Amino acid sequence: MKNRPLYLLPFFLLVLACAGVISAARPSVESETSLKAEYLFLEAANARNAGRYDDCYMLLREAYRLAPSDPYIAASYGEMELMTPLADSLRRERAYAAIAERFRMEPTNRNYAEVYSVIAKSAQRIDDLIEIWRTQDSVRPDRSDPAFYLAGSLAARYAMRGDTADLHEALEIYSRLEKGMGHTLPVSGRKIDIYMNLGDTTAVLAELAALEKDAPADVSTKIFAGSVFAGLGMPDSARSRLDKALQIDPDNGSVYLSRADFFREQGDSTGYDAAVFGALESPTIEFAPKLELLTDYVAKLYTDSAQWPRIDSMFTVMQEQNPGEAMLHDLLARYKSETGKTAEAAEQMSYSIDLDGSDPTRWASLVQYYFALQDTVKALETSTKAKDLFPDNGYFPLTMSTALAMQGRDTTALALLDTLDLSRYGNDLVCSAILSTKGDILWRMGQAAEASSAYRQAIGLNPDNYMAMNNFAYFNACEGTELGAAELYAGIATGAEPDNPTYLDTYAWVLFKKGNYAKAKEVIDTTLELYEGEDGASGEEPTPDIYDHAGDIYFMSGEHDKALEFWKKALELDPDNKLIRKKVKAKKYLTE
Repeated sequence: MKNRPLYLLPFFLLVLACAGVISAARPSVESETSLKAEYLFLEAANARNAGRYDDCYMLLREAYRLAPSDPYIAASYGEMELMTPLADSLRRERAYAAIAERFRMEPTNRNYAEVYSVIAKSAQRIDDLIEIWRTQDSVRPDRSDPAFYLAGSLAARYAMRGDTADLHEALEIYSRLEKGMGHTLPVSGRKIDIYMNLGDTTAVLAELAALEKDAPADVSTKIFAGSVFAGLGMPDSARSRLDKALQIDPDNGSVYLSRADFFREQGDSTGYDAAVFGALESPTIEFAPKLELLTDYVAKLYTDSAQWPRIDSMFTVMQEQNPGEAMLHDLLARYKSETGKTAEAAEQMSYSIDLDGSDPTRWASLVQYYFALQDTVKALETSTKAKDLFPDNGYFPLTMSTALAMQGRDTTALALLDTLDLSRYGNDLVCSAILSTKGDILWRMGQAAEASSAYRQAIGLNPDNYMAMNNFAYFNACEGTELGAAELYAGIATGAEPDNPTYLDTYAWVLFKKGNYAKAKEVIDTTLELYEGEDGASGEEPTPDIYDHAGDIYFMSGEHDKALEFWKKALELDPDNKLIRKKVKAKKYLTE
């Protein structure tokens, strides 16, 4: 069988592999079994060309069963095996070996080499990759790409193992390529990278000089030279190259980005601002590099409130130059949110969604902004729209139910959650949050057993759902039920977040309900220290519940006067709490 028009790699591998027909000279076959395998192989090729990949796989599998020693059938079947996610390690190793064997049988076949190289690279088998390109370099001296790939693979192996012999061999290859191609950035740039790794500054400068001489007006070369000089600690030389790049092409966004990076790394805020403003004000530079530059600028400066006027000015410039850009309003919204201007953030995110509502993360951000503003009406309205737009995204039913619950509409919220098919979302974290929210609502509605079941399901889907563990523990402690499980979950939650006062208070309350007053006092003291100690949350006070729990724990620990102080603090924060008022009046622990 001589002509084998069979390509079995997935599309992302085919992009790298050579398109066309794989031709293979093969000895003639005579047995009936071999002839049948040959026929199935050709039918598999037809199925593949027609886009019937399942049929292709089944035909190849049968061909391989009949003729497992045929290297071409084995290799083609191996390609299909590697596309199968359920293939075990033994099958994958066998497939890999078959593809390697096919290449070694015909090392001059470029298609076989490229298929094998893609798979070897994916499997991170650097030695095999080097073998492939070394072989191709030797049998195809007329082509530069095998040599280029070989040198790159050698440099990659150096990065993995640190053997400078690989670097020196790569240098020899690049030098050979340079003789034929001249000093170009793809080749000379890699030589310079190697010299930098070897610490040979003299060679770096010599190679860079030759590169610049051969490409005196190439912007990319000037930018590269600037980065090299900056890396060598020669800022004046670096800046001169970047200035020259700007003179050559004043509308090139990459030049502005490189200049901005240079000035920032040099600590030159004036130069940095000038580079950024110059790019943003240019009407000829495309929006994408401008947005990248502005995003970088905001990310580096937004934490300093003194820089906010500068950032606001840059956004003004960008909006004037690029009106109607959804991504710009998105960035401005996130910046406003990070600087505490939540209402402005919501406004900008709304603009972004109006311009392009296809991104669910924007809808999710807008919902969160409304929650932060305690505007549950808009949070519910936005969540409802997003749920209709993205029916397979479980986040929006979750936020809908949260908004309904915050409005006191627990029955409606629970009815919504009960209608959800969690299997459609494919996101255990979201489904866990949905079940946790359902547990909260069920507890408030007095359905304790159902609530505990929902919490357990939530924890089963996400073992890191510490809020579900905390709420299970707290509500069961209040009811005096399942205290063993409550202690376990509360202990896990506080172990994961030891500085979370809510989790600590729950743990203390569970211990109190179990009669372990000494340990409960130790934990509640830690809770109070987080608020009231020198390193505590400045300006914040514990909730009435925490003071109330502290009073109960201290009373049962025999410190009655201190317990009374805590109850009085709780009553100040919650003056309508009848039980706390009774405790203060009776000066003792009461349950009703």
